Amino acid sequence: MSHRSYDPKATQPSFPPAGTGGHDIEPGFKRFMSMPTVQEVKENQLFGIPLRSALTKQELPDRVIQNYIMKAVSEIEHTLRLFISPVTIKQERHNYAWNEFYNAFGYIQLNHRPILEVQKLEVSIPSASDNENLVEWPTQWLKVYNEHGTLQLVPLTGSGSILISQVSSGVSFPVRLFNANNYPQFWAVTYRVGFENDQIPAMIAELIELIAALAVLAMIAPVFFPYNSYSVSMDGLGQSVSTPGPQWFSSRIQDMTKRRDELIVAAKSYYQLSIALGVLG
Repeated sequence: MSHRSYDPKATQPSFPPAGTGGHDIEPGFKRFMSMPTVQEVKENQLFGIPLRSALTKQELPDRVIQNYIMKAVSEIEHTLRLFISPVTIKQERHNYAWNEFYNAFGYIQLNHRPILEVQKLEVSIPSASDNENLVEWPTQWLKVYNEHGTLQLVPLTGSGSILISQVSSGVSFPVRLFNANNYPQFWAVTYRVGFENDQIPAMIAELIELIAALAVLAMIAPVFFPYNSYSVSMDGLGQSVSTPGPQWFSSRIQDMTKRRDELIVAAKSYYQLSIALGVLG
């Protein structure tokens, strides 16, 4: 069986937050943004489109656009299989594998990403009582691959005696007890994932705006603009709407849909590559 090897050059995330060591962020080029606001969606994606009913003169409430922004975030999280808004994952369980622990520095592939912070890594110890015993692993030993969503365990220089006396006993006890190379739900990881509010990649921020804006346009078109026909599709699912109104409205939706699809392809390519690199690392 092949095993993964530790690469010290890979401990930095492949797309790091601004200001992280080892990566120069050129001044004047904004790679990261905050969560899009209602005003930004209006200015960046809905500019020039009257959000007022021609019949009732009623304006589209901001809360409606905000609701579509929240839905866009959820849609992207499910499509790309990552968290955008920060979330704390508590005691996520992973199996122990002898090969991974001894030959790959305790390699662990977490279920969610990108990792913001690993707060706690614990080892589950069998107990005769109903209460579970957990031994905490020093977080200083963790090498975190943020974008890949993976961990490796590397003891600090001079801490070998601690490894043997305090931690290794917790690792070896259940494994020796069953004389097995694998142990179910051995690791318990508590960690935060997502993007901090001002650290959302610009591509993701624009994608949120586009998806929210397209949802707004699909809703208001039948009311605001009669007698045009256009379609909105994503991942094989499509919706056709026939409305009255100027041809420029249909063209605007088509242009926005094309840009959205391009960003989804680029985002999938990047983040799925991150997963592949984490698995193959």
